[in-house]
Amino acid sequence: MMRFPISQCIKLFLDDTNHKPYTKVFAKRLFEEVNREMENDKNISIVGDMRTHEKDFRESAINAIVHRKNKTGNEYRIINDFFKFLNEKYEMNISPIGPQMDTLERKMRVYNLLLDSPDISTEELCEELLVPETTIKEDIGGLRDGIHVCDQHLTLNSGKLPIFLAVNERELKNILENVNPEIAESILFQQTEFRREEILKHLEPKKSEQLRTMLENKEMSGS
Repeated sequence: MMRFPISQCIKLFLDDTNHKPYTKVFAKRLFEEVNREMENDKNISIVGDMRTHEKDFRESAINAIVHRKNKTGNEYRIINDFFKFLNEKYEMNISPIGPQMDTLERKMRVYNLLLDSPDISTEELCEELLVPETTIKEDIGGLRDGIHVCDQHLTLNSGKLPIFLAVNERELKNILENVNPEIAESILFQQTEFRREEILKHLEPKKSEQLRTMLENKEMSGS
């Protein structure tokens, strides 16, 4: 079976970054960090076969991004572009990693994850949201103090939900179908996957398909 060394796959990808919204130098530095994660945590060499280590590479890419102190958002785009490159060139199917979220979106995602799984650990939240432990702790602290969403004061202990987080997802139908699509997308993006699917079920089919496409594009672009 033909081998596809990790280092060679990265090199071929980097040679094709001239028309990307990030520089080759930036992308190369990120891959160096991913490679260090693989070598230090998983004892996998960059000359190893990418097909054999698809899952390991994805996990190392997530860890490398989590450990970055100052993320630009391009980290997600670079890694997802690389996975797309591997799929197109070598038919490798690696799931894209989640996008960069603004502070409110991330806090709302933390809030919903804690609602659905009260026992979820800080480590699991870090892996889910691709941010360091300090960021998760700051988000939880902020939620305990309270944040303002849609003119409502929301805290972890209040039990009060903004209108778009109502338990009865059917109540969202008129709201989401009559607001700007970008606002509807932002509202849906803040939900957990299960809650999001429940909401989309009750939307008019054309609107639901439009929002699904926007969410998929957001996930793929890492923006």
